[in-house]
Amino acid sequence: MGTKLIGWSAEKQQHLADQLTGFWAEDTWLFTSKQGKTYQMSFSLPAPALQAEIKYALRTKFESGRWKTNGNLSSMCREVKAILGWLNQLPLMPSSFL
Repeated sequence: MGTKLIGWSAEKQQHLADQLTGFWAEDTWLFTSKQGKTYQMSFSLPAPALQAEIKYALRTKFESGRWKTNGNLSSMCREVKAILGWLNQLPLMPSSFL
């Protein structure tokens, strides 16, 4: 069976961004652990499409149950912060991962 490549298009990008509503559309996500500690994921990339892709991927992890909103939030938030920090330090920011 062959692998089918899915090409990027502005319409596909907009469809993905349109699925980020409510909490998921916010640029700061706050989570509370079972112990009552609050954790934060903040998104501040200069490329809105790239930011939407990352938020969509993370939302999918939470909604699928692979990540828990009351799970090991400390490491999740730390890892997301590291990735966003790395992206923000790139000399040339990609406009999309797609």
